[in-house]
Amino acid sequence: MIVARPSRGYQFLFYRILQCLTSFYFARIHWPNQKPPTNAPVLLLCNHQSWWDGILIFILHQKIWKKPFYVMMLLSELTKRKFLTSLGAYSIQKNHRSVLESLNYSLKLLENPNHVLVFPQGRLESQHVSHLTFSKGIQYLVNHLPAHAEIWALSVHYSFSVHVRAHCTIYLQPITSRLPEAVDEEWNRFHQQCVELEQQKWQ
Repeated sequence: MIVARPSRGYQFLFYRILQCLTSFYFARIHWPNQKPPTNAPVLLLCNHQSWWDGILIFILHQKIWKKPFYVMMLLSELTKRKFLTSLGAYSIQKNHRSVLESLNYSLKLLENPNHVLVFPQGRLESQHVSHLTFSKGIQYLVNHLPAHAEIWALSVHYSFSVHVRAHCTIYLQPITSRLPEAVDEEWNRFHQQCVELEQQKWQ
């Protein structure tokens, strides 16, 4: 696997570049709940429909939360963009014996007050899918999560409407469950509520 090698200098430089890019591509990036998670380690579970997802959550950390940030990426994608390891990216290879190594690496990061972003469905999927199926790796992470770590749900949504540039809303909510099946159900209930909120904008 490819491990993360975060660099504060590189993260700051890339954050400035991304600010320019997002101001060009987005009319608005909105997170209704800006309350940062506590000082505990946090496993962030987020839907995934665009390469912007991880970038925008990285910006959220740099701009508001100010917390050490890591993100799990497919090995095939990270191999093409190894510079992302400087931002906190590390790899996982699906259906390979190294999966366990990547999952244990995630758990090791969560022993300290880091934020670890994982896309639980393990692939790109439309934001209009109201129920996401979590991969088996999420069950392993939840079952072995350090006792002092927290789980937070993120739901990212994009829209254009009458605007040339996109609007993005990032919803955030803590997950109280600690059983894998219950975490799946609680995350999906939260995501469904976010989908409904987005639909209301068009009514």
